[in-house]
Formats: sequence, C-alpha cells, structure tokens
Amino acid sequence: MLKYLSYTDKDNYTVFIDSKDDILSVPPVINSDLTKITLDTKNVFVEVTGINQHKVNVCLKMLLSAFKSNDMYEVIILNEDGKMEENFDEDYIIEISCQEVYNELNINLNINELSKLLIRMMYKTEIISENKLKIKIPLVRQDVIHKCDIIEDIAISYGYNNIKKVLPDVNTIGKENNLNKYSDKIRLEMTILGFIEVYTLILTSKTDGKILVDNYKSSECEEVRSSLIGGLIKSVSSNLHCKIPIKIFEVGDVVYLDENNDIGASNKRKLACLCVGNKSHLEDIQGPLTLLFNKCGIKDFSFELKDDTTKYLKNQSAIIKIRGEICGSIGVCSGYLLNKYKIPYSGSMFEIDIEKIFEFQNKI
Repeated sequence: MLKYLSYTDKDNYTVFIDSKDDILSVPPVINSDLTKITLDTKNVFVEVTGINQHKVNVCLKMLLSAFKSNDMYEVIILNEDGKMEENFDEDYIIEISCQEVYNELNINLNINELSKLLIRMMYKTEIISENKLKIKIPLVRQDVIHKCDIIEDIAISYGYNNIKKVLPDVNTIGKENNLNKYSDKIRLEMTILGFIEVYTLILTSKTDGKILVDNYKSSECEEVRSSLIGGLIKSVSSNLHCKIPIKIFEVGDVVYLDENNDIGASNKRKLACLCVGNKSHLEDIQGPLTLLFNKCGIKDFSFELKDDTTKYLKNQSAIIKIRGEICGSIGVCSGYLLNKYKIPYSGSMFEIDIEKIFEFQNKI
C-alpha cells in the first residue's frame, strides 16, 4: 500500500459510487467495505477499469460471456463529459453470402453447409435467403472485427487440407529488389574500407519540421528523418567510450516532400559516412569515397567547393557531382554540430544519394 499513500493528495481521483453515494471502490487501490466478499456473499461486485475504453469494453464483454445470465442489462454511466448510455451489445450481426465465401476460398457451399461450419466456430446463424446468412457474433469472439475474419473461420472449420489447390492466374518470378542488392554491395565495400555499419531510428526529434509525425509519443519521434547525418552523430555521442578513430556508416531511407506522389512524400535511399578522431581533414573521408566510386565503376565524378555551415566548417565542404548532377555533399563537421552532442573530437563526413549512383551505373 505504500506506493498508493499519496493517491488521495491529488485534487481529483477515480472513485465508484452507487445511487446512495456509497463508495464501492477506489481503483486501483482497494474495494470498499461495502463490496467486500465474505462467506455469506451471494452477489459479487466486479468493476473493470483502465485507461483505454476499447480494451476495457473487451474485458467487460469477456467477463459477461463467462458469467452470462438471463438478467443482464445496461446501465447509465456518468463520466467527465456528462451522461453516456453504455450498451454492451450482447451480439452484433454481420451478413455474408455463399458467393462471397466462394470468391475468397474457391469452395462451393450451400447455405445449410455454410451454417453448419459457422456453428462449429461458436457463431449463431439465421438463414435469410438461399444465398445469404445473418451471423450473430457472441461476446466471447472479440477477435472478430471484419467479414474477412468470418471467412477465415469458415476455412478453418472446412479444413485447410480439404481446399483444392489450384495454380494462380498470375505468373510472377520472385527476386530481390535491384536497389536492395546494390545497397548490400555498397555495405560490403564500406566494410572492406574499414567502416562499421550502424542502424539508426527513422523517427527523430524536430529539426526543420518538414514531415512531422501526428500523435507522436516522444520528443525523439516528432518527425521523419530527411538525412542520415543526425543518426550517425548521435551514435558517436553514445559511444565515446570506444577507441578512436570512430569510423561508421549507414545505408538507409530518408523521406522528402514530393508533390508528384499521391501522399505528398517519397523515400530516397542514401549512404552517409562519418569519421571521428583527434584530427580530421577532408581527405580522411574523400579517399574512401573516391575508392567507393571506383569500385562502382563511376569515373566522371567531381567535387565543387560550396559552404554549408549548418553541417560543415566554412571553406571545408563541397558538393559531389556525377556527370554534372549533384548527388551529395562532403566536408569537415562543424564545431557547433559536434558540441551540440558533446563530442570532444573533430570529424569529417559525406552523404550521397545511392539511387542516383545506381541509375548512373545502369546507364554505363
């Protein structure tokens, strides 16, 4: 009881009272003396409480199905919004036809056969016509949400092994996505170059606020990442006990706004690489990138000096071009970025668009 001693110090707390204003229980602490169970108790008071209305109702219905009697009735519940008539819906109804079952399972069943299969699975059925059934879902079947759940139960009752096997109408050949295969090759080459791969979270704390997450549960999950750099910096910040130099990379998707997409955003596959140590120069990261391009068979790439003080030191950064088209950036990490994550070393990094490199290589 010790952890609940401060419970009544609050201005508001949960309490159950009856029509006489007698306290029945104070969840989650204790039931009252009025509802205690003795050897002479015949009527047991049971309350279901929780912070999720749907889960509370499911639990209540399961209890009702276990102790079901003929005198079950609804009550009026008073909540913080006022009066709410709580109807526990003893049975809810779904209609299904023999044709719908045939379309999904490819088995011919008449209405009587269909009814027998459903009765096996605890349903109550009523024949409406030669091709349609009215199905009553009992309280105990809280797993039934949609008509497809009923069709699944029909398949179970009929027997999976009794369903005739047929070849599908569509012929396809399954294979790994080409971009994923290419990404794996990039990972292998980066590992050979002495870098360690990391996997960071796709959701991050708010930075530019371009693609925000609705109803986020943590300040660390406010938006979808638009760059891999932030995850690498955080990884180094959390592993400062490791021996330097720390050389890590990540291959993953980022999200950017796209008016041409019906949802307004698209994914893009990128590679980011970070090298942190006592001393860091642009060539520390430019060398591995050049070797990577050579392994990929890309010769016509170039570096064009361009400042980006949000990530890099002034006069220590460049954009990466392939055949004159920008595909990434490279530079020495800015002191502000490193200090923000309390990294006491210098570092250099690059980030490139793998999808563009993949397209260029396919054109060679």
